[in-house]
Amino acid sequence: MTTGCGSGFGSGGAPQAPPAVRVCSAGRGLLSEGPRWDADRAELVWVDILAGEVHTAPVGEDGRLGPVRTLQAGRHVGAAAPAGGGGYVLAAAGGFWHADGDGGLRELAQPEAGRTDVRMNDGICDPKGRFWAGTMAYAETPGAGRLYRLELDGTCTLVLEGLTISNGMGWSPDGATMYLSDSGTGDIFAFDFDPDGGTLDHRRTLVHVTTPGAAPDGRSTTTATCGSRCGTAARWPVTPPTGRCGRPWRSRSTGPPPAPSAGSMGRRCSSPPPATVSTRRPSPASRRPDTCCA
Repeated sequence: MTTGCGSGFGSGGAPQAPPAVRVCSAGRGLLSEGPRWDADRAELVWVDILAGEVHTAPVGEDGRLGPVRTLQAGRHVGAAAPAGGGGYVLAAAGGFWHADGDGGLRELAQPEAGRTDVRMNDGICDPKGRFWAGTMAYAETPGAGRLYRLELDGTCTLVLEGLTISNGMGWSPDGATMYLSDSGTGDIFAFDFDPDGGTLDHRRTLVHVTTPGAAPDGRSTTTATCGSRCGTAARWPVTPPTGRCGRPWRSRSTGPPPAPSAGSMGRRCSSPPPATVSTRRPSPASRRPDTCCA
């Protein structure tokens, strides 16, 4: 499911008719997630977590995907973001990697090295280019998830502990507030955000979802006027060094209908953002194919 720039509401707050939702990908994924538009490369980027794949494709004027190019990560990949010098920075397996344009992988930081019970999940670049990504346990163990920040120099910082399924990060249009969803607990959190230091403060719960079979997952932030926020994406630096991990801070039901699993701003303000849908909650052994919609 996707929404337009007004998120279902006009500039005066009046409800609008929901936009049409249609399938835009030709194939199905095992667990498609994290679609985001890269305006510089004019391509949509998304991942198939369980297949260990990073997909990119141009988007036509009709909203349909062009030829899809696939990079094989060789491990479960939770998120991908474009890197300034080419390729992509990945949150995969137990840490962070850089994939070049030919699919070659270079290790950056491995904060969960040696663990087979957890994996990286959703990730996103902040306005300064730092890459944030969270973890979750395959068993969805309460409190087993963490949130990490990959710094501009390649070092890795543990930001939060005690999460269950770290998901759905983003920032307010002014960059002063960061949002984070925990799909395991049903909470959407907000934090005061320091853009220079990348630190979080004043954690509060915006929404707690109690509806059976529903959980907060992907998200997009919009403004009433849309402005320059549509179709833009932050990038990670050009040639990151191999990183290390420091710790200075601590701070869905089976079957149809499919649930939205991730969303991102689309290619223009008048277009609804692309999203992926998931037909089941995470279960690697029983995952049914997912679809990319627009």
